[in-house]
Amino acid sequence: MVITHITAKDIRLPLFKTMTKHVRNYFKAFGYHLGDFIPCEFCGRQSQDIHHVEPRSSFGSTTKDEQDHVSNLVALCRSCHNAAHSEYGREFKIKLKDIIQKRETVDN
Repeated sequence: MVITHITAKDIRLPLFKTMTKHVRNYFKAFGYHLGDFIPCEFCGRQSQDIHHVEPRSSFGSTTKDEQDHVSNLVALCRSCHNAAHSEYGREFKIKLKDIIQKRETVDN
């Protein structure tokens, strides 16, 4: 079989299916597609990671779906993601929760 025409959708769909659940949820919630500029929600640079504000390990089996809900996810650049996992992580988490709260206020 010879493929004569490949659309962006043809390329995007298989990659979208291989994304982790939390990344898919984030993309769907904000209407992002692969290749889009997704700003770091903390500093505005190009994000590299979708970060769980509350660690996945803090969710029990009955609340497992909540770990990947958009209310627990933020897009972060590599520097900010490293900061979230550093010795300053506790203070950083407070700031990230404020960002999510403001984001949810704007959406409502």
